[in-house]
Amino acid sequence: MIRERTRCLAAMALATLTTLGACTSDETVVSRTEGGNVVASATNENVTVEVTTTRLAAETGEPIELMVTIKAPPDAGAKLIVPENGRLGDFDILSWELAADGTDPLSVAERRRILISTFESGSVRLPGIETKYGTRSSLVTEPVSFEISSLVEGEFDPSDFNDIRGPVDDLIENRQTFWTPTMITATSVGGVIGILAIALALGRGRRTPPRIPHEWALAELARIENEGLGGDDDATERYERIESVLRWYVAFRFGIAAPDRTSNELVEAVMSEVSINDDARAILERIVRGGDRVKFAGGVASAVDCRDALSSTREFVRETTNQMEDAS
Repeated sequence: MIRERTRCLAAMALATLTTLGACTSDETVVSRTEGGNVVASATNENVTVEVTTTRLAAETGEPIELMVTIKAPPDAGAKLIVPENGRLGDFDILSWELAADGTDPLSVAERRRILISTFESGSVRLPGIETKYGTRSSLVTEPVSFEISSLVEGEFDPSDFNDIRGPVDDLIENRQTFWTPTMITATSVGGVIGILAIALALGRGRRTPPRIPHEWALAELARIENEGLGGDDDATERYERIESVLRWYVAFRFGIAAPDRTSNELVEAVMSEVSINDDARAILERIVRGGDRVKFAGGVASAVDCRDALSSTREFVRETTNQMEDAS
């Protein structure tokens, strides 16, 4: 939805300034290895373990698929070791299942399809995967680093696109105008260039929505909570971040352009969304009204406000997720 608006703005700019031949906006694409390349391996004696994946980058909470293949003779007794705590380093194991293999079954002792995800961000290291064979032998693959990005932190900051609308002064009588034809032309050209710049900026900042919006939102809320909610010094900034998570979750889950709308517009849009019940609507309205108070009315959020907003946003995410699951 935001991307369509960006393209429309760019198209308007190009139609006005014919000197600009074409415009392309950079789209963030998740980096991938081609064809499920081997990213880690280990070999000892006649046992080889290979780890393949089709992606080395993901969003927080987004599943990453690994294929782990053990090549060994049957008498080696080679077998992958499942971590007892259900984790591989900072990654949670979502599934650990046998996978069919198109190669010669005599050369493959075991093949597993493993789904992992993490709520960390940045360069997150997946530790080696252990395989035991023989009576007391084992080998471990080398670690692999994945680039995990957060939609709320870093280069993508939803708070940069908050709906700030300045005052309008309509008292223009008895004023001397400076709108000469030359000034009108110059201002028009400058306005078109500004529109084009905004379109390109939005195109660069927009990322592909996460596959599982509620997991993404809960991960971001957990990140904010882990940073600490006790102090009042930066409570206003934390409150704005929590509200940004709420707005982007609504955008990802329901297709509503929540980050671009004023609080009144957002509340009206949510009222017309049948899959959001009255309790969830009340939660959203309370949080965005609080955001207006701290962003535009000179208010200051406290640590108590942040704790309440975080727990309420978490409740909103879980409530709307349960509603959609029940409806399906």
